[in-house]
Order: sequence, then structure tokens, then C-alpha cells
Amino acid sequence: MSLALIKLVQELQARIAALESRQGDEYLTVEEAALALKVDPATVQRELKGGRLPGNKVGRAWRIRRADLREHLKGGPRVPFVPCGKGDE
Repeated sequence: MSLALIKLVQELQARIAALESRQGDEYLTVEEAALALKVDPATVQRELKGGRLPGNKVGRAWRIRRADLREHLKGGPRVPFVPCGKGDE
């Protein structure tokens, strides 16, 4: 293996370990959630928009609670996404 590839693998392993070591109430970006799930960020976006993965929009960006991501992986109950200001009527 080349030195550059070894460094890349080590960097990815360190990022994954850092993500896994954080607390459940922490919020992840779409990119961080995708890295943890080992999927493309577009897949996470699609799951969020479809209400299959709970998350919150902060401006134009999505945020996902780590605890919700764990529940999603376990096949836990799906909580539908309700945009802020909607459904309160």
C-alpha cells in the first residue's frame, strides 16, 4: 500500500472513532451521518426528506441527533419530521 493511501485510511479511521466516541445528544451534519453509516450523503438527504430518518433543518442544512441515528440503525420507531412552524395550527 502506498504511504498516501495508508495515511488516508488512518485519517478515516480516526474520524470514525471520533464520531463514535461522542455523546448521544450531539448533532451530526449530513456528511458526518453519511460517514458513520458508510453511505453517500445523498442517501442521508433522501432519508431525511422522506421522513424515514428524524432530523432538524437549521437554515438550509440538516442536523441529525446521534441518538436518533442509532435508533434508525436498530430499526426503532420512526418519528415523522415536522418542519418548525408547521402542524401547530
